[in-house]
Amino acid sequence: MSTWAFYSKIERLPDHLKQQVLDYIELLLSREANSEQLVQKQEQTNNPEPKQVKSRFAGRISPETTAQLHQQLKEMREEWH
Repeated sequence: MSTWAFYSKIERLPDHLKQQVLDYIELLLSREANSEQLVQKQEQTNNPEPKQVKSRFAGRISPETTAQLHQQLKEMREEWH
């Protein structure tokens, strides 16, 4: 159906039916948008990007503190063996 034929048929409708046509068009557009979003989500699920694990303490420990903790762990391991 050509756009012109479509418009001419809508133009012949009474106003209350034009509103129903408009509502139906909005419904169809909404369904299409939801369908596209669903497809995008499925594609993302099929091709998941690697997730980065974020530590709760990331960036909160200074390099000096890190060195001290590693030293303490090393000493503890030596004591246990």
